[in-house]
Amino acid sequence: MKTLFAYYSHEGNCRALAEAMAAAIPESGIEELARARYTRSIPKRGIMKYFCGGHEAMLKRMPKISPLTANPAAYDMIVVGWPVWFLQVAPPARTFMAGVDWSGKCAALFNMHRGGKGGSLREMARFIADRGGIVVGSDSFVDLRRGNGGKTKARAVEWAVECVEKARKLRSQTAGESAS
Repeated sequence: MKTLFAYYSHEGNCRALAEAMAAAIPESGIEELARARYTRSIPKRGIMKYFCGGHEAMLKRMPKISPLTANPAAYDMIVVGWPVWFLQVAPPARTFMAGVDWSGKCAALFNMHRGGKGGSLREMARFIADRGGIVVGSDSFVDLRRGNGGKTKARAVEWAVECVEKARKLRSQTAGESAS
């Protein structure tokens, strides 16, 4: 099953998880959701990072992102990851999800947080389902710098493998129903 891992990573945590998951899944691609150069940037450090990023997230803004190198339509499943900002989806991930045709496509969602998960997984699962997508899993992981990063990566890889397997089963059931 062709699987695309699309993620936004402000500080590298989501990137590390997405890369570990993609390495464990055959026929997978990976896409970093980067802000377009001409959009307002969010500082990497300091208190302004929280004010600027949190403000955009709370207002559910959708900034322009750089052109994608992968075509989401070419994949059977898309795994999307983002850091939680003020209990919300990081804006570049929201932009990406709004631009995908989810009709009949399987999805899995993950986020990274430092203690406050928020309701972003539920919100985006509803968003995808409302657009005809099938969410086969969602999970939240603690920032790799807190706790045991190695265990977090291992748990994330296990979760991704389970999600792809669920999507495969769903696809084969759907194909079997279509044939009868």
